[in-house]
Formats: sequence, C-alpha cells, structure tokens
Amino acid sequence: DLKGSLATEHVGEARLQERLQASEAAQANLERMVARLEHALDMERENKYETESRDDARIGNVGREAESLARVLEEQKGVNAHALQENRTLLMELRVLEDRNAGLIKTLQGEEENADRHDRRAAKAER
Repeated sequence: DLKGSLATEHVGEARLQERLQASEAAQANLERMVARLEHALDMERENKYETESRDDARIGNVGREAESLARVLEEQKGVNAHALQENRTLLMELRVLEDRNAGLIKTLQGEEENADRHDRRAAKAER
C-alpha cells in the first residue's frame, strides 16, 4: 500500500526533522557554553597576570581555575564534535527519506495515472 508507506515515511521524516532540530539547538547551547568558558578562561588568565606580583596564593587559585576551565573546554569541544557528527548523520538519514518519499510519490502518481486511463477506457467501452 503505497499511500500507507508514504504516510509512514512522512512520519519518519518528521521525527528525524525534530531530532535534527533538537540536536542543533543542543549544539547551539553547547557552543554558547564554550564561548562563555573561553571568555572566562581568558578573564582568569588576565586576572592571573594582573595579580601575580600582589598575591601568590591568588595566582595559584587562578591558575588551577584556568586549568579546570581549560579541561572543561576541551571536554565541551568533544561533546560539540559528537553533536555535530550526530547532526550530519541525521541529515543524511533525512535526505535518504526525502529521496524515498520522492520515489514513492512518483510511483503513486504513475499508479493514479494508470487507474485514470483504465477508468477512461472502461467508460469508453461501456458507451
């Protein structure tokens, strides 16, 4: 049943589209977090240099915080890379579904045209 297959494909495509949008939104959030972390890291590094001559203990704390932020930043970059790969995978799946849907639509149109021709012939034969 091509109409049923087409409907199923449309539902699958819509779900993939939703997953792709959610993944893209999550990636955008992660990118904003990375930007904030990079800014915080830059600020911490600036603070480190400003306070170096005044407070050795504070320098140690800032350095440790900067290292911690750097580690978090690296982890976040890995998460972003994974999210990007997932987005690419979802996009490829979506393209496959779109191609399949286009094929089903063409097949359905052909069957409808054949049915119309058959109906016209049958009506002609009855006359």
